[in-house]
Amino acid sequence: MAENKNIKSRAPVKAEQAGNAHAVLRSARFASGALMLCRELTRDELISELCFLLECIDSEHPDLFRITGLYSSVGYKLLKAGLSLKAYFIDKILHTENPFSIAAEAMGAAFLAAGSDDTGPAIIKGSAVSAELWGKTLEDTVKSDLANLQTLAGIRSEWIKDVILHLSGGDEAIWEAVMKLPPWIGDNPAWQQKASGPDGAVAPDRARKIRELMLKSDTWPDCAEELAEFHRRCGSGIFSKYRSFVWRRVPAFAPASVYNLSGINTEYQESIRCIDGSSITDTGTTGSFIGVESPDPVRFSDLISYELEREEVIQNTLHFLDGRPANNILLYGDRGTGKSSTIKALANEYHDRGLRIIEVPKGLLADFPLIIRRLAGRSLKFILFVDDLSFEDNDENFTALKAILEGGLEIKPDNVLIYATSNRKHLVKERFSERAGLASAGADDEVRAADTIQEKLSLSDRFGMTVVFSSPDKKTYLEIVEGIAKKRGLEIDREYLHSEAMKWELQYNGRSPRTARQFVDWLEANMNR
Repeated sequence: MAENKNIKSRAPVKAEQAGNAHAVLRSARFASGALMLCRELTRDELISELCFLLECIDSEHPDLFRITGLYSSVGYKLLKAGLSLKAYFIDKILHTENPFSIAAEAMGAAFLAAGSDDTGPAIIKGSAVSAELWGKTLEDTVKSDLANLQTLAGIRSEWIKDVILHLSGGDEAIWEAVMKLPPWIGDNPAWQQKASGPDGAVAPDRARKIRELMLKSDTWPDCAEELAEFHRRCGSGIFSKYRSFVWRRVPAFAPASVYNLSGINTEYQESIRCIDGSSITDTGTTGSFIGVESPDPVRFSDLISYELEREEVIQNTLHFLDGRPANNILLYGDRGTGKSSTIKALANEYHDRGLRIIEVPKGLLADFPLIIRRLAGRSLKFILFVDDLSFEDNDENFTALKAILEGGLEIKPDNVLIYATSNRKHLVKERFSERAGLASAGADDEVRAADTIQEKLSLSDRFGMTVVFSSPDKKTYLEIVEGIAKKRGLEIDREYLHSEAMKWELQYNGRSPRTARQFVDWLEANMNR
C-alpha cells in the first residue's frame, strides 16, 4: 500500500520508543493488580478507567477506538478535577479509608514495625496476631502499595499516544485523531499543581504539607511515616477531608461507576463524597456521610452577644475534646438567635483538634444506631447535630432519639455527643385533651393522660444541658446591629442606624441577631448603589 504523504511529513513513532512505552504501561497494569491495602482505590471511576485502559493496551487484539475513548475520558475527569494524575492519586491516597489509615488514625506512625507490647489498635484486639508482626506486615504492605500507586500515578499521556500511533500501522484516520488529542492536564510543562483542598477541608496546612511532600518525592514508600502522622492528626477516609457532614440516604444498589470516590452521582445527578454507609435498609437505600464542600464559615468572632450562652457550649465541647465527661446539649430559644450558628462555629474552631460535625435530618433520627456503629472506636470526636428539633404525635423518630439519650442495649460511645436546637422547650407538640382531668370523644383518647404528658416532657430532660437563647432586648439588638456594621466597615450616623434598625424589626421579623444581620445586609446594599 502506498504511503500517505501526510504521514510521511510526520516523524514516525520509533518501534523502540513505542516498545519502551508499552513496557512501562504493562508494568503499571501489573502494579494495579498488586494493590492490597489500597485496593479500594480501584473503585474510583477515573482510576478504574485508567486500569481498563492499561488492560486494553495490553490485550492480544487492542481496540484502538476504545483505547482512544478511555484516554479522552481520563483526560476529561482530570480536567474536571483540576488535578494532574499524580495529584489525583495523592488525593485519593489521603482520603480513602483502609486498614492502614484506620490504624494510623489511632496510633500514628507508632504502629509501623510496632514493638512487642500489646498496644495495637482495636483492629487486632482479640486476634492471635502479635502487635509486632501485625505492625511489620502492615508496614511492608503499605510501602508496597505506595510503590505500585506511584507507578500508576507516573503514567504520562504521551506514552499512550505513542502506543496508539505505533499500533495504528500508519492508518491516516487514526493518525489525524491521535495527533489532535491534547495531553492530560499536568503533562503540559507549563502546568503547576497547587496542593490545595476544598473550602471545608480539615487542617488544610497539614494536608498541603503531605501533598507537597508526595508531589516532590521520587519514592512514595519513604512517605509512609508522614502519611501515618497525617491520619493521626486528621483522621482517615472522608473524615480526613471534611470537617462537616450531612447524613443522607442513597440508593444501595448503585454500582461503583455511579457512586464513586471522585464525587459525582452520574445517574441521580446528586453530589456525594463517599460511600461509607454499609447497612441496607428495607427501602433499598443505605446511609452515607456526605462531606460538605463549602460549609458555613462562621466563627465565634463573627457572632455578637450571647457570650455566656456560647461559653457553656464551648466549655462542654472542650471537655469532650479533652476526654473528660461531657453532656448532650439542647439549645432552646427563639428563632434567629444564633443557636445553629453556634454549633456550626464549633467545627470551624476545633476541627484541627479532631472534632467533626454531622448533621442528621429530623426524618432520619431512626438511623442513630447505624450512625453510632459507624463512628464507634474511632479516635476522632463527633457531634451529631439535629437542627430545629420537634416531633408530632406517634413519631418513630421520637422513640429513636429517646432511646439513644437514655441509653439502651447499644450504648452511645464516648466519642459521640448529640447537640440539638429547637424553638420548642419540650420538643413535642402538646394538646389540651392530654391534660389530666380532660377527656375527649376521640377513639385514641388515653385513660392516663398525665403519663402521656410526662413522656413528652421527659425528652428534653434527657439532654444533660439546656442552653436558652432568648430574643434580645432593644439595647442588645442595637448593639448587635452596631457590631455587624462595624465589622463590615460601614460608616454611618449612629442615631440614623438605630432609627432604621428599629423600623426594620417592627416591619419584618422582630428583634434577633438574624434580623440585625438582614437589616445590615439591606443597609449595605443601599449604601453601595
